[in-house]
Amino acid sequence: MKTILGCPPRFFSTNLKLTVAFILFLIIMATPISAQAQENLWYVFFPVSGWNTPGVFSVRGTAMGETSFGLTGAQSAFLNPAVLAGNSRPVADISSRIATGAYYGNPIRDPYFEGYEKFKSDKTNFESAALALKINGWNLGLGYSIYQTFNYPDINLDTYNELTCKQSGKLDAYYLTLARRIDSWLQAGLSVAYITGSISREHSVYYMGSSSVAQYDLKIRAVLFNIGFVFPLSSNLDLGLAIRPALNLNVKATEKVTDIDGEGIETTADYSGSYFFQQPFVATASLSYRPVERLQLTADLSYWPWKKAAHNFYNLYEWELPPVDPSDVDAQTEVFLDNALKFNLGLEYRLHLGPGAVSDLLLRGGYIYDPLHYHLWNYSSYRYAPSIITAGVGLPIGNLEASAAVRVWLSPGNWDTFRYAAFQFGLSYSFK
Repeated sequence: MKTILGCPPRFFSTNLKLTVAFILFLIIMATPISAQAQENLWYVFFPVSGWNTPGVFSVRGTAMGETSFGLTGAQSAFLNPAVLAGNSRPVADISSRIATGAYYGNPIRDPYFEGYEKFKSDKTNFESAALALKINGWNLGLGYSIYQTFNYPDINLDTYNELTCKQSGKLDAYYLTLARRIDSWLQAGLSVAYITGSISREHSVYYMGSSSVAQYDLKIRAVLFNIGFVFPLSSNLDLGLAIRPALNLNVKATEKVTDIDGEGIETTADYSGSYFFQQPFVATASLSYRPVERLQLTADLSYWPWKKAAHNFYNLYEWELPPVDPSDVDAQTEVFLDNALKFNLGLEYRLHLGPGAVSDLLLRGGYIYDPLHYHLWNYSSYRYAPSIITAGVGLPIGNLEASAAVRVWLSPGNWDTFRYAAFQFGLSYSFK
């Protein structure tokens, strides 16, 4: 039989038939199944690290612009799990992160006011531990990672009404990845992660002798699936495709509201309910190209259809509590998100230092374009497309590699937006 489109003569082999069936099954599984789509989204669940960020990444992945092919080892679970099939040896990774989140707020919430106030907070976290194994032709990844953080700075949203907000919290992910090289031209992978965490939030209003304080305790649970494929077109060019189904964050919310009127009379009310907030279906196309032996270039293009996402919360900007009956949702939020197309670039260059215990130095860099398009309920459309650069180094010493990375937000602050910067460091060990 002749080769068809460069594929080997076994093009119609049993392996291919099984692969096609597997792909069709995964595509069906990835189709978003959710409640009726709504445009209103609850602002509290947007991570400080970015609007279109599917998790916290390995040190190498961050340094290479948070690209799919920059994530080697078990951490590939969050972008393209099929990348794991490229691992030839067992690998163990650990990493930590020092992060700064800054919120730029309009102090009088007036669109004609040109200034803003900046509020900032710093956090240090042990963020990931992962192990990648190879068993009977299968690549297995196991790990823990911080999935997303919600540590907002203490914010003064409205100086006239003395409206303040405090929030902290994070989501942890415990994940399993299975990947396999099915043929010389195809790798496939599937990952599943159990996500759990909590958010504590307090907002207070003081006005003419009266005050109101609402305290939220939000317990969150979710299960995340990610499906990936890698197509090695040649020895130096790989293409990738990843599909992440819509993710429902199931939330058990308890609220305590304390009001003190102008005469000092205090009243307290408690509420609780079960709700959900959805992060959208995500599709990512990726590329890895090695123009020369020591240089790797990577790129991602991902689509985030936020208009398809749904939730059953009231809007926090008006400081209204979720309804006692989760099905009773008729409040309108101020923030409406449009669909987003995110672009990532990365590179790694292996610099040869000469003979010795440390013979190479890995130089890494990247660029992220992470657009945020939304409009306020009574104002015009608003577009904010921050540019983010990343950089890092890796120092291999035998089977051990020490690495570091930085993530720097270049774009200026705009009101009602976050900026996020981070420094990461970690160790990776390859077993013989």
